[in-house]
Amino acid sequence: MSQINQVGGPGVQQHQVGEVAPRAGADVPAELRGARPSAGAVAGRVLLGIFTLGISEGVRALVHHARAEAAPAPRVTGANIPQAGPRADAFNASLADGLRRGTLPPAYRAALGEAVDELRARFGADIVPEGLSLENLPGRDALIRSVADSMRAASDEISPESLRGLLVDQGAPMMAGRTLKARLDASCAEIGYADADAGLLLDHVLKSEPELAAALPGCADRAAADALLEEAMPRIREYVQVDHAMNEARTQAHENAVTGLARATGLSEAVVRRQVDFTKLENSFNYLAKDIRTGENPARGDALDAEFGRLADKFVHQKARLFASVDGLGLSARMADAWKNAALTSGTLDKEDMFTAFHAVGSRVDASRLLEALNAPAGEFADQDIFGLLQSLALQLNEKLLGHYGPEAWDKLGGDGQSDARFYAAQAMLDAAPGLTEALAARPDLVERLLDMVSEERIQGMDMSGSDDPALQEQGLLLRQGADAGQLILIDLPRPAAEHNESLAASMGGPGLSPAHARALDRVIADMRAKFGADCLPAGDFTKALSALEPEARESVYRRLSASVRGSASPITSDDLAAMLEPSARAAAAYGAFKSLLSGMAQEMGLPPDADAVSYVAYALRMRHPELTNAIIGADNRAELETVLSRLPEAASLLRMENDIRTSMEWGMAEIYTSLSRATGLPEADVRERLDTREVDASGKFAYLRQDLRELCLDAAKTPEGGIPTHDIRAGYQRIVSNFVAGKAGLFSSIEELGLSPELAAGWRSEALTNPTLKKAGFLRSCVAIADGMKASGLRTGLLEGQLTDVELFGLFRTVGAQLDEHAHMIFDETAYRDMGSDELSAINRFAREAFLDRHPDIRDAIAAQADRMRTLIDQGEEQMLQIQKRMGSVRHDTPEMAALQAEYASVASALAVIISVAGTRE
Repeated sequence: MSQINQVGGPGVQQHQVGEVAPRAGADVPAELRGARPSAGAVAGRVLLGIFTLGISEGVRALVHHARAEAAPAPRVTGANIPQAGPRADAFNASLADGLRRGTLPPAYRAALGEAVDELRARFGADIVPEGLSLENLPGRDALIRSVADSMRAASDEISPESLRGLLVDQGAPMMAGRTLKARLDASCAEIGYADADAGLLLDHVLKSEPELAAALPGCADRAAADALLEEAMPRIREYVQVDHAMNEARTQAHENAVTGLARATGLSEAVVRRQVDFTKLENSFNYLAKDIRTGENPARGDALDAEFGRLADKFVHQKARLFASVDGLGLSARMADAWKNAALTSGTLDKEDMFTAFHAVGSRVDASRLLEALNAPAGEFADQDIFGLLQSLALQLNEKLLGHYGPEAWDKLGGDGQSDARFYAAQAMLDAAPGLTEALAARPDLVERLLDMVSEERIQGMDMSGSDDPALQEQGLLLRQGADAGQLILIDLPRPAAEHNESLAASMGGPGLSPAHARALDRVIADMRAKFGADCLPAGDFTKALSALEPEARESVYRRLSASVRGSASPITSDDLAAMLEPSARAAAAYGAFKSLLSGMAQEMGLPPDADAVSYVAYALRMRHPELTNAIIGADNRAELETVLSRLPEAASLLRMENDIRTSMEWGMAEIYTSLSRATGLPEADVRERLDTREVDASGKFAYLRQDLRELCLDAAKTPEGGIPTHDIRAGYQRIVSNFVAGKAGLFSSIEELGLSPELAAGWRSEALTNPTLKKAGFLRSCVAIADGMKASGLRTGLLEGQLTDVELFGLFRTVGAQLDEHAHMIFDETAYRDMGSDELSAINRFAREAFLDRHPDIRDAIAAQADRMRTLIDQGEEQMLQIQKRMGSVRHDTPEMAALQAEYASVASALAVIISVAGTRE
């Protein structure tokens, strides 16, 4: 038997067919012999292997710690480690590549399947499901990499049996890990813990149970794994329960933070969720969870909830106070908006007094000299002069910041904190000199040149900091700090008004709107709801409310507001946006409240509050009373709207009329189905399924009548306050129903009198119900009359005798088409033809043609029997139609020549239709 030694991995295992023996520790230094990583290290690597099942390192950790008694030696250089021969190297390397590519020889592929079957037999079908192969085995890639490495390191050629052994030995630890995961999943399911983070939970269990973590990879089968896990299950269940309690407490604390911030800032919860950076809070949750898992924090039950709640309350307090502090700093509207946005969206601004401190420093630096230089006549100040002023301001900012905080506190701020301090102090400095930010923003080319100078100064400072001279190092540090501060002065300048407003308008309909602007919109919406009722605007935050329509507008409030923002010549602040929204929001809210009052009136009358009907009634009342729109818009609150509505006595009549229309339409459809079921003898369910009602339903004549009735009511002079009587409305719908039923029932019953074949009669009866073009009772009878007037003898002779050329035979088909057209004009007079649409003309041709062929089955059979010749005639006919179309292109539309060409075209098309209806289209 060949022996396969694994050499070159983190450890060495020996596989021998029929017998496996541990490798001795020969040639290993005595101090390393039998060495193994610590239980903690093993647990960490086992975790990766068990849970991710996709990381090679994790799999190797599992494999190389599978059995303590067979522990591989550490990876060291030994003088006597045998090297694989060249032939074994090449053979095994080729097999390893085939394993990774899925191109192994059949015997080896079979060994892979046997290995998976063996793992299933050892660990059960719940761990290795039936039908699972190596291709879809969890952890496949990592397992294959590990096995492939072992194959390349082997000294002898790998046999199929050896490959099977490798896969089973290296796959068993993974399956033992999956057994633990299955136990954890079951424990979570028992207590309804659906949101468990399996990775964290598994990590916690393994780190808390080092002996379990060390022993689990050595379990060769399910029985061994279950025996090991059973003893630990009480503790594992406790870990799961604590983790579940923490997850619930954490989730609730986060929700409380959202609600608290929304309440404290005046923002909607939707905006808080979208815009606030909760990273700081989540990190504090993570630290607390770690302490609870390790036992450092013993909180349980209510105490655990309180711990998470305390962190959420602290976060809300800091963010809310920071947000509110902006109002007391006297910043410009643009700067105040920017700082309020940053208070919520920045993860590094986490102390309530930060803005106050930054502003106190920056606002005391006088930047008026820079403003004078920017406003001076061209050429008075060179770029270098302005850069010198910028350097001076940057140094002053740095000195004042350091003086404010002191060296120790400044160092504790760290990189992010120092960057925030420099940036917002610079912003405060610029804002304290009115017009300075605008003056800089107005000269983008100068700003770009100044930024280039700042970069050069930073590079110079870095070079000096690398010097051995302490004085130069100190000077380099000052240059770098000055460059950093100078850059912060020049960034985040106001964008041009058009660019700013375009971005603002684009963001108003989605999640990208800044918190300050969102708060302004939500406040206007809340004010409108307070005045006109919660239902005056669509439910939800401003993104939903802005979809409302003003009384006289064809556009939504959102579209009108967006247009106003884009049309502004100056950048729109949050206060500007609120002022822009107020008029259109008031009009939309007042109109929405007026419609809500109408809906309530309908309910008091016992009528369903149909939104479409209420909208029409509101519109009709405005048309009947031109002054009503101004009265609605001019109302200050819902109570005033109630007074307005009380002075409109016809409102109730119009609501009643809308209900009459709705019930008449419902009655009409039910009556159609019932009546046609009686007339045809078909079950009503079949009629409902098959009948095409588009002619009369809510998109057909029923809708047209409703529109006519509504238009009558728009004019107070045409309809009195009492509106259109109920019986008149029902009578109008009754006429539509009666005419439709008469037409369809007449069509259906007429088919029995036409002497058609059973097959065609059955098809026509179905068409009578499903074809919307078939409307009049005598239509099919007229089509049969056309067919009965057509002569078939010439075509019959030509088809049956077979002595005619293709051109002559096609000419006979054309005479049939000409006869159809001639008799159609005899049956339907010119007035009827003028009233027909293209669908009806097509229907005449189709049903007359079908009747003709049904009357002459020998002609139909002859056409079907000559399929090849018919395809030739189809080609010929299509070519004739193309030639006629070309001739039409050179003839005026209103000439006798055009009329003749049209008649010729029609006869060719009719001939083709006869052929195709039997022989089918050309292949």
